[in-house]
Amino acid sequence: MCDTVVALPPATRSKSVLFAKSADCEVNEANAIVPIPRAKHVKGEAVRITHLVIPQAEETYELFLTKAFWTYGCEIGVNEYGLAMGEEAVFTTEMPEENDGIIGPDLMRLGLERAKTCKEAIEVMTALLEQYGQGGGAELKGNSHFDSSFLMSDTSEAYILETAGRKWAVRKVEETASISNMLGIRADWTRCSLPAG
Repeated sequence: MCDTVVALPPATRSKSVLFAKSADCEVNEANAIVPIPRAKHVKGEAVRITHLVIPQAEETYELFLTKAFWTYGCEIGVNEYGLAMGEEAVFTTEMPEENDGIIGPDLMRLGLERAKTCKEAIEVMTALLEQYGQGGGAELKGNSHFDSSFLMSDTSEAYILETAGRKWAVRKVEETASISNMLGIRADWTRCSLPAG
């Protein structure tokens, strides 16, 4: 099991944001702690993520992350603006496994690279999710496919973003929250991709 947890200032003695993650990586799947500098990119430039090539942002922010050696994305990361995020595998019936898409760790890194706040990250990540979908092998060994759940915080608030294929739901965190390897948002979502009604 993987777990990510956040506690916001009302729930912490130091009145600061606490954010942590545990990961159940495969044996011999090296995870490096990697600093990635801020960068400017040429308009029209592309970036190769784990299974796709997509348009690059004109600017990407400085990151400090933990990533598997074979993926573009990460298990946990924080950017220069204090936006922190953790990702967990969740299993649904929505993903078309025959198609390559953006795997959860890649989607998380793209959010961290392109957003300063949770709200911006949600916009970036849900737009990419709706455009490219999720898919492709998401584990070093075998051909495992899964959707993802994300917990993110910035310097003032936190959100949970859960995905199923190209569908998604968001819930704002009040004081504390955690995610694991199962969906947890029910009727208490703040926003979702499904039409009202």
